[in-house]
Amino acid sequence: MSSIFKNKVIQKLNITLLEPSEGKALLDILGLMDCEKSILYKNLENSITNKNCNSIFSESLAKQIYYHPEIYANEKEGLEFIASWLPLLENGFYPDEKSSYKLTDFLYFSLSFLQSEDISGNLRDQIFTVIKKLVHSESEASLPITRFLIHRAFDIRDYLSSDFIIQQCLKHTILNETYAVVNSSKEATTHSFKVNNDFIKHFFNDDWHEFITALHQILPVGKTYLLGAYNLIQPWLSEDLAAFYNDNLEYAFAAHKALQERLVFVEEESIDLLNIKTANGIYPLITSLGLKEWNAGDVLLFNNRNKDIPTIQLEKCYLKFLDWLNADGGSNFFTEAFQDNGKHILEDINTSIIPIDFLPFWFEKCNQKSGNPEQVKLYNTIFLGYLKGFQTGCLPIVFHEGKEFQVTGVFIIRDLFKINSSLKNWLDHFKEFGINDPLNQFLVLSFYDARASLLELFDQEDQETLYKYLIEMAYTARNTSEDIKVNSLTLIVETLSGLCEQTEKFNIVNEVWALKNIDSRISTACNEFARTHYSNENRPLSLNHIESWYNFLSDYYYSARREAVWVSAVLKTQGTRTANHFNAIEDDISFFLNKTFNRLLVLHQKSTIKGEHIKALATVGTEIEKYLKDLLQQLNKEKLTKPIVQSLYEYNNASEVNFSNNKQLQAIVNEFYDYHFQQEIEKETIVVEEKKEKLEADISSFEINQKYIEILLNNLENYKQTNDYEIELLTAFNENTSQLKIWFEEHPAIEMQLNQALYMTLLDADLAPGTTLETYGSLCRNLFVSVAKNTKMASSYELGLKAMANSGAYSKELTTALLEVVNDLNT
Repeated sequence: MSSIFKNKVIQKLNITLLEPSEGKALLDILGLMDCEKSILYKNLENSITNKNCNSIFSESLAKQIYYHPEIYANEKEGLEFIASWLPLLENGFYPDEKSSYKLTDFLYFSLSFLQSEDISGNLRDQIFTVIKKLVHSESEASLPITRFLIHRAFDIRDYLSSDFIIQQCLKHTILNETYAVVNSSKEATTHSFKVNNDFIKHFFNDDWHEFITALHQILPVGKTYLLGAYNLIQPWLSEDLAAFYNDNLEYAFAAHKALQERLVFVEEESIDLLNIKTANGIYPLITSLGLKEWNAGDVLLFNNRNKDIPTIQLEKCYLKFLDWLNADGGSNFFTEAFQDNGKHILEDINTSIIPIDFLPFWFEKCNQKSGNPEQVKLYNTIFLGYLKGFQTGCLPIVFHEGKEFQVTGVFIIRDLFKINSSLKNWLDHFKEFGINDPLNQFLVLSFYDARASLLELFDQEDQETLYKYLIEMAYTARNTSEDIKVNSLTLIVETLSGLCEQTEKFNIVNEVWALKNIDSRISTACNEFARTHYSNENRPLSLNHIESWYNFLSDYYYSARREAVWVSAVLKTQGTRTANHFNAIEDDISFFLNKTFNRLLVLHQKSTIKGEHIKALATVGTEIEKYLKDLLQQLNKEKLTKPIVQSLYEYNNASEVNFSNNKQLQAIVNEFYDYHFQQEIEKETIVVEEKKEKLEADISSFEINQKYIEILLNNLENYKQTNDYEIELLTAFNENTSQLKIWFEEHPAIEMQLNQALYMTLLDADLAPGTTLETYGSLCRNLFVSVAKNTKMASSYELGLKAMANSGAYSKELTTALLEVVNDLNT
């Protein structure tokens, strides 16, 4: 390219007026342009008298080098002339301002030729390499050249030239990094390519509106899926631009229109501009969507928002989106805009950020009586996020009145749906579709959350309506998935427990209690509900109430403690209360009492006999004894007739089945007998003392046999009731464990019973180390390890004890003792 310089420029250079420093600069330039052999070079070299001066590239010298309008008259030569500048620019010799503007004039009129096939690719690339050097230089050429490029890029009246400039700037990365501005004092300042006040002043006549208008005009222009103007300006986007949009709503709306056209026609996302952000974190082109009525294009824009935008900025947008979904009777559901964008907005919804207004929308669109099946299916799938707390009984967190809001059942009932009156008409729209319907699941969850306030929210009629609804939902759970079944039943039972807390109708109690038959996993909750009604200290007793206890006692016994489990609590806690009720009745209730005691004796006898083989029935017998002891201890003696006292006494002294495991009960029965038949109470005391003396005497000649094992079993199973702790007997067994294990080989059933009795003592906190009964507890633990170790049940005992120890339910001392037993069983 130096030939154009040699042929067109060198002969026009005037060296007569140059200062030595300028001459030295020109020598450098001539050397760069390969002109050392020229006459000019030699003359110039000889004319410089001061060889030690510094090289200065002055403005006048710059004009001699670069300002040659006559060369530009021939477009081909003009372009070659520009391309020849590269070595000079690389060494810091830049055009002056006048030459730079002449260059821009030439480029403007030569753009078409520059794009033509007459220009080789190499020449074109070198020209734009020169232009890049000029743009990024700290010289007077930077601003004019940069302004030329930007104006041509934004001038879509000549789209071909505009696109050409854009493509070349992108290819050569020209309009990025920095440009320079030189002031009147010839001082250069650099500026980044960012849309700010300086940028607007330098390139758009200090008029933001001019730039924004040009930006909006160029956005929709381009070729599908190809780089274009947007890619050129993308690095220029700034917080200042975002601030302008934030302060000028009409331009934000205009940007929406331009971006919509770009997304539709150019099919580019334009994410960076759409999600432009101010210095204080505001996304103006997104937030302004919440201040206008939406069309399909706005749905498109919102679907392309930054998903990390804080919800407080999106609340109004969601509400406008909701208006769009409801517009024209919801017909937008069937549009392409909804399928391509609206559906995705809903699918992205996180219920911790969505406005609460979408909840009634969900209920309106997914009511299966009036909803479109296609809508019901889609919206139910989308809004399942509202049920993400169904398993844990938690309503969602939503956005409400500008902040996150924990939805409550009371709010749903009273404020959102306003159904705290005329509940029947409202629930009728949903209940026939069962708990499989997500709307019913949400309602159950809401009623569960409000369970403590249901009696205040609803009058008696609506309480009955709600009760029937919940019962019906529970039974529909039989035909649903396991997850929905157990979760819904758990919530329903807990809700009914609150709703029916004060009911006096035992048919309702029994109906709720019977829900346990649907799924065994809610048995505990159902049984507890029944217990709070059948065994409630705050409810007055009646003979009918007590009669129901005894009726369910039969269920409790015949199911081996699996049914009516709350009867256990009655037997353990209600004996004294029952006696006080009987004492307060002035009428003759002997018939009722006779029937009561006969029934209790029959079941006790059955429990005792069958309890030898079925541990659960033995427990029933023990609990009946506890109830009888508490009842008789408090009951006025004259309340019982002589026949029933006689029956009690004869049963108490029977040889096979009696109350011998509960000495206190025996004594009380004898007191009743003595009261009615004037017998000496000392008789039983003497018998007891004789047995004790005999036992003590026999300890010295102790041996493993049926007698001593039965005595030990009796003590282990009843020490709490009798307050009798056979330490000497336990010591004797601990000293003869080898004989005991041999004896067990022929008596495996008794071995199992003894192991179980010892196992239960291990869990007794009153026998833990550090207690007054620690000796008794230590002997039990030692004996248990000796007889249970290496048996078939040893591993089961280990697992059970380890689980108990790790449950956190026991003291540190007892936990340590249990873990020591586990360790001893393993070693």
